[in-house]
Amino acid sequence: MNWVIFGRIADIFGIISFFVSLGIFRKLYARAEFQKETYKTERQELLNHLQALQQNIWNDELNTAKIQDLLQIKVFEYQIKYLFISSPRCIFHAFRCTRLLKNGISKANTNKIRQDINFLIARLSRKE
Repeated sequence: MNWVIFGRIADIFGIISFFVSLGIFRKLYARAEFQKETYKTERQELLNHLQALQQNIWNDELNTAKIQDLLQIKVFEYQIKYLFISSPRCIFHAFRCTRLLKNGISKANTNKIRQDINFLIARLSRKE
């Protein structure tokens, strides 16, 4: 095979991959913009739910499975809705919190869960 033909084929594939990558970046940008708009409209509601659940668990000492499930659902909701616009630190706290909540709130993991929930509440309290 002639190297000139091979070079032209490689050039054509390079141009095609460039346009495909532009399309992918455009879709990712659109998705991130959508998540930013969703974050702006639903941030306060999610913040209120997390604060209420935090008060139920630590102030009222309600450690029922129902409350743990509600807290885990809200953290999952945060992960799903805001993954593209979250910082790596937020993603770490959200995933660690759901992993710890899967085992249940116990004396061994209470401080870590509190730190994770406090971090997420502080993050949601910050206006963009």
